[in-house]
Amino acid sequence: MGSKKEMADQGFPKHWWPKLFNQVRAEHNRQIKKWGHQIHHGQTWMGILGKEIGELHEAMNNYCMDAGSPEYIEVQLQNVIDEAVQVSTLALKIASMAMYKLERKNYG
Repeated sequence: MGSKKEMADQGFPKHWWPKLFNQVRAEHNRQIKKWGHQIHHGQTWMGILGKEIGELHEAMNNYCMDAGSPEYIEVQLQNVIDEAVQVSTLALKIASMAMYKLERKNYG
């Protein structure tokens, strides 16, 4: 991986955004298939999101702290991506809930 400037010069992260957005969409669809459309209170959503952030934290720690073969590092990086996609999906669900309530002036 290059420096931050090299990554910026290569269009990082915009180059990957379409792929990541597709992964978020796929994760959303997977969650709908697994649990159906979920309707939760804000505190419940935050609990679920907190759990997922913890899993992202663990994945990032595994990548940052564990030295290993290139294959091992690739697995750890893929875990970071997977967990970040799950966090992103849940954050969008929370935003969707807020937009729904705002549009309907349903503040309860």
